[in-house]
Amino acid sequence: RGASAMKIVACYIRVSAVENEQAKQRREMNRWLKSSRFSSKTVRWYIDKPTNKDLDQPKLEKLKADILEGKVRTVVVWHFDRLALAPRDGLRVLVDWCDKSLRIVSISQQLDIKSADCGLIGSVLRGVAEMDAETRRERTKLGLAVARARGREGGRPPVAPDDAKVIQAKKLAKDMSLSIDDICKRLKISRSTYYRYVAM
Repeated sequence: RGASAMKIVACYIRVSAVENEQAKQRREMNRWLKSSRFSSKTVRWYIDKPTNKDLDQPKLEKLKADILEGKVRTVVVWHFDRLALAPRDGLRVLVDWCDKSLRIVSISQQLDIKSADCGLIGSVLRGVAEMDAETRRERTKLGLAVARARGREGGRPPVAPDDAKVIQAKKLAKDMSLSIDDICKRLKISRSTYYRYVAM
């Protein structure tokens, strides 16, 4: 068992203000932990509760930090949609965790990604993320073309493709460890501006 025995099993729960199902999630996750014969001493809970700022997930950020420090061997969630409010952000999280060869379990979806399979799964997820990004770029270009055809430019000041922020946005978009919100905060731009930049 060696060093891996020292690593924790991280159980992540996120509940929203409209559906507080913490007890249900925890009950089902405890059932899985018991059937998998994990000692309670090796389990750590990360629980994001409803707040006035429902977009904040401080415990998820703490979990990411612990993973980065090599403290975690297994991540257990109720459903993969708990990882982010937007599917594409959740996809980025999964890709990042697969790159770190973690075991990732979704209780309600009955999915168990073993660390040995993470490389392959990560490649598939990365491909899906790239498809999603390309689809969004195409939709943005189409929307702008339609607006121009109707004589409207959208009211935004023109930005050149070689603008420093555009180049930086495209570069950061390739970093699967960053969420779109992370990139927007770093560049101090809105989500719509981010999508416009990466579509250039």
